Amino acid sequence: MKKSVIIFSILMGFGSIAQAQISQFHAGLAFSSGKFADGDEKKETIVSGKGFAAMGFTVGFKYYNPLDAENLSWLFGIEAYYNGVNSDYKDYIENQGWKDITFPKYLNFPVTVGLNYAIPIQDNVKIYGEAAIGGNFSAVTKYSRAERSGYQDMETKFTSVFGFAYAFEGGLFINEKYSIGLKYNNLGAYKYKYETKYETSPTVKDKYDKKLPITNLSLCVGILF
Repeated sequence: MKKSVIIFSILMGFGSIAQAQISQFHAGLAFSSGKFADGDEKKETIVSGKGFAAMGFTVGFKYYNPLDAENLSWLFGIEAYYNGVNSDYKDYIENQGWKDITFPKYLNFPVTVGLNYAIPIQDNVKIYGEAAIGGNFSAVTKYSRAERSGYQDMETKFTSVFGFAYAFEGGLFINEKYSIGLKYNNLGAYKYKYETKYETSPTVKDKYDKKLPITNLSLCVGILF
């Protein structure tokens, strides 16, 4: 049932694009939250269900199609989120003696549809709220460590996954040219599968101990056209 809702919503979004009267390009900061941001590097690992995620970045596009109801619009959005791991985790791994390290990065690409309600509060300013649902493609880049005395070099690769996503946003439209918005994003929870290759030992295949929820707050400025 959930998959049917997502597919229907995405199709509705593509229909909106064909009639879109307002488009938006936006960019900003993505502040990781919850378990995605948490993690005790001395007790937990990167596959424990904690993300150790640092502040990241986001870019995206939205298309708005006004409905018959006053101030109400359909919206279709596609975005990209990038988060690395935090400095505490990096420092801890580096202090263990690893010299050649490629830390993993989190990449998320949600596609959503929803509703926007915008109310004029001044001649050239509208305050808006919106909610959206859809799907997310989530990927973790490779994690490699090498040149630690007494240890084998290793490389871990993670399997990309799809999941359910939803978001809530509030902000301002200014002069019908600019926007500023604060958005809560829940991009799904994933028990990523991974494969670790060693220099001489057999390859190990496994999955996360617990699901990792990908959540963040994004603060963006946009251009309307």
